Amino acid sequence: MSKFPMAQGLKVAAVTGAGSGIGEAAAMKLAKDGFHVAVIDILSDKVSAVARAIEAIGGQALALVADVRQADSVDRAFEAIENWRKCPDVLVNSAGIIVRGQLTTPLLSER
Repeated sequence: MSKFPMAQGLKVAAVTGAGSGIGEAAAMKLAKDGFHVAVIDILSDKVSAVARAIEAIGGQALALVADVRQADSVDRAFEAIENWRKCPDVLVNSAGIIVRGQLTTPLLSER
């Protein structure tokens, strides 16, 4: 039995890096395809603008500020999505992380 019985047939997507570029385009496309979209980015003004654009075309959106470099920030975002609708059916990881250094520099998870 579903943890979200009222959510049968509801399609939910979470898009990181949704404040601009490929992430924004993916969020808009998913909204046009009937998904309720969690718009996630590190910049609050960007997520708000994209969420408003989704709502302007008749879609449902949740604007979330999260830093994908921080596990607790991502955890809070996904908890908010589940409280808003349900666990996402689709995840688009479009957030870009720039790490300056040599190829031999340890990964973020190793720091």
